[in-house]
Amino acid sequence: KFEKMPRISKEFNSKGSKKKEKKFNSNLLPIKVASGKVLQQSVSEDEEEEEEEVEELICEAPEVQNENVSKEPALTTKDLLLKRKKNIQEAKSKISQLASDILAEPQKSLKMIKDLRLMMENRESPESYYTIKKLVTVSLACLFVDILPGYRIRERTEQEKAVKLSKEVKALTEYEDGLLHQYQQYLQSLEKMIKMRRRYGNKNPATRAQLSMSEVAVQAMCDLFKHTSHFNFHNNITVVLVPIANDDRNPKVRKICCDALEAIFLSDKLGSSILAAVKAIAKVSKERGPNKLRAEFLNTLLKLKINQVDYSLINHKKTKQEKMEAKREKKKMSRREIKQMKKQKKLKNELKEVAAAEDHDEKMALHTETIQQVFLIYFRILKHKKGDLDGSQAVLPAVLQGLAKFAHMINIDFFSDLFAVLQSLVSQQTLPLQQNVHCIFTAFTILSGQGEILNIDPVDLYKMLFSLLHEKNKDVTKEDLDMILMCVSIMLNKRRKQITLNSLNSFIKRLSTIAVHTEQFKHTVKILEEIQKLLNSNSKALSLFDSSSQSFGTHNPYLDDPEKNCSQASCLWEMHLLRRHY
Repeated sequence: KFEKMPRISKEFNSKGSKKKEKKFNSNLLPIKVASGKVLQQSVSEDEEEEEEEVEELICEAPEVQNENVSKEPALTTKDLLLKRKKNIQEAKSKISQLASDILAEPQKSLKMIKDLRLMMENRESPESYYTIKKLVTVSLACLFVDILPGYRIRERTEQEKAVKLSKEVKALTEYEDGLLHQYQQYLQSLEKMIKMRRRYGNKNPATRAQLSMSEVAVQAMCDLFKHTSHFNFHNNITVVLVPIANDDRNPKVRKICCDALEAIFLSDKLGSSILAAVKAIAKVSKERGPNKLRAEFLNTLLKLKINQVDYSLINHKKTKQEKMEAKREKKKMSRREIKQMKKQKKLKNELKEVAAAEDHDEKMALHTETIQQVFLIYFRILKHKKGDLDGSQAVLPAVLQGLAKFAHMINIDFFSDLFAVLQSLVSQQTLPLQQNVHCIFTAFTILSGQGEILNIDPVDLYKMLFSLLHEKNKDVTKEDLDMILMCVSIMLNKRRKQITLNSLNSFIKRLSTIAVHTEQFKHTVKILEEIQKLLNSNSKALSLFDSSSQSFGTHNPYLDDPEKNCSQASCLWEMHLLRRHY
């Protein structure tokens, strides 16, 4: 009889529909008392919700809850829940009041900032400790973004501290020192929270509340990282966040850090913050190796907006002769002239700081050094041991995309070595279609720029692309096709003086064959547009429309050598089929 009863009792109105907002009772297992009578048990919806909330509460801080239970055994679950709600509401009111007072008068609110920061460590109410800590952490991050000055605060020397200052200047310096101290303490607290998830091993893993707290800390630090690149301790934040952007354990945290890095790459105009971030990425890639790097971690470098570099600004080193000449000139100068020269140099530096204008040479030097670090990351992955290269194939597309994007800024001294590495990757024939195409595109991007002065014959790459066109299958994506057509354009259009008519005819014939077999008509149209450009680039290729040319030999469409497949004996009969295409 009990088995046939519903576990949840539903009440219906006279029309047969369920009554709205009706609380239900959930039937529990019956209990048989000593007298032999069977009693039915039930629990209401409200009680179920309370139990779930208390379970979550106990999971938040089990070590604190156990202490609370031992000290106050008289507290029931309902009382504990009510106390928790009351504490959270009081904390919210206090945080909002302090925050509004701080924003009203930041220079007179150092004590309030300290009080707000100390709320993060307040353990008087263990049942709501982590919730309040999260609220304070997020509030302080928003506050610091709003009240931090738009300049870097310089620490005063002992001599400067001994100098007597006016009342206004003294108040300003004290405020700056106090604000900097509170900001430093807050960042240290965030770093401790972030490290909390790594401090616990497999035997004693971090609790769900501690992991959630570390996520909030990462989010707060990322907000500061994006908005306070001009202020102190920004490099310290970079050192903490960059390794997390390559963390395997939490994809959500990794994405937050990668987004923050991309935001800095897009917003920093001078380049000092970008250089610090790229150096940190280079350090992580060196320590962990290509096999442990994530593709999205390296894809952040593609957001760099650097189009011009000048290696003379960082590579120039004074020779012995130049140093000797400088010493001789300095010896000829009198003491007064040397003193005057030092004053002028100091004055120029101060004027630059006051003007707060971007120095073109300084910006160019930072960008050049950044690009050097980027290429250092890419070359280290490419020149990894061949046995371990298969493990790094996940990051290889990101490396090849980056090299193709920044190829025009590579130092010409590395061209021959880089071209040899790319050619060896393609010749192995172990990479998938997309990565092979990226290798070929990068190689020809190098050769079409400064690499034109190099005496390199890329005939093997022409053969490889020709064979890849034959292997193209129906699962090819729009991005793959675009990259293939870009390769064809740069190899046959931009380098049309270096290509023979036989090779050109072979590529046109193979592209037209692909256009017939492609399922998506959008892909067909793109291929036909590229064929039209190739036919316009060399009028002699129009002989492919002449059927009488087939008497000159026999075309072999399966031979993957554009020079030897006798393309001059072929005819573009595919165009006749495409005229009747739907």
